[in-house]
Amino acid sequence: MSALRNSLMDQRNNYLLIASDLDGTLLNSQGRVTPAVADAVRQASAGGIELIIAPGRNRPAVEPVLQELGLRTPHIGTGGAYLAHPDGRILFHEPVPATYIPEIVDITRHYGLGMGFFEVDATYLEGPTGWVEWMLKYYSSPGTLVVEDMLTAGIGLPGKIFWWGDIPSLLEAVRTLEGRNLPLTLVRSLENGFEINSVGVTKGRALQAYAALKGIPMEQVAAFGDHHNDLSMFAVAGLAVAMGNSPAEVQ
Repeated sequence: MSALRNSLMDQRNNYLLIASDLDGTLLNSQGRVTPAVADAVRQASAGGIELIIAPGRNRPAVEPVLQELGLRTPHIGTGGAYLAHPDGRILFHEPVPATYIPEIVDITRHYGLGMGFFEVDATYLEGPTGWVEWMLKYYSSPGTLVVEDMLTAGIGLPGKIFWWGDIPSLLEAVRTLEGRNLPLTLVRSLENGFEINSVGVTKGRALQAYAALKGIPMEQVAAFGDHHNDLSMFAVAGLAVAMGNSPAEVQ
């Protein structure tokens, strides 16, 4: 967290927009905003820097953090699939296409993985009991529901589908899905987790779109993150900061 705090303060005269991941970046290992980070965010905001949150998660996980920090800013959600205005409007949303969902679900079940469908305002979980309980313990948020069958639950299209489970099975499932050559984006976001988005959907692309809406050059954008799903932001931002808890290849 010290890297986030120090960079917020050191770069406040150089950058107009900061995008930050949530888990493992803006939040500590207990899922909380520390007083030092909250103070740095307030000082950066007072200095004219806009902070937007760009997690893999959705609005129910983001809004409590925005409220705690006193921020009235948009946020990027579900790995870059949507951009939400603080007044509730969705400025854009690019969900996983319906035509590919049965195939993704079939692969998930074949390899015994946990599966999460992340809509803007709700999260649906399916999978082996142990893995569903793991997700509920570590990454649950308001609006999370467990369903028996994603395909018959009558839910909408997810901005992101999340896979998690035993690493060998997870990696084999990823190889299988990649071998189908479907127009999807797959990126690792936990040691034992992968995100699936529509083709081309990334946090970096969403960050570029928002900066363009604001008329802010990417050279004056800073990005903070801790995993592979943040690399797309690092690639386009003028300043990229990987947290100390990031995997070595991300750093």
